[in-house]
Amino acid sequence: MTIDQLNAVIQERGLPRFTKNTIVTKKALLSECKKVRREGLVFDNEEIEAGLRCIGAPITNGSERVVAAISISGPTQRINREKLEFYAMHVKEAAKSISNMLR
Repeated sequence: MTIDQLNAVIQERGLPRFTKNTIVTKKALLSECKKVRREGLVFDNEEIEAGLRCIGAPITNGSERVVAAISISGPTQRINREKLEFYAMHVKEAAKSISNMLR
């Protein structure tokens, strides 16, 4: 997503707060987007619903363009801080495997 596309989405939908963890400023969102691009993973740490955690990774085509994503979601009791890295590794590997099949 380009900065212009991101600005258009923010303009149209805003950045509404769902929980105390929701990203609600453009600056924080841009910072999170940079981190996601660098790490190849995105985390929802109770940002939409308290008690729910999600981990996602992009699926790319032969041109390295993001065409889809894969994610897992679960209660924070199951996807807890101790298991976060374990699940993240598996989500990233699944995305890489699917991406390789699309090439």
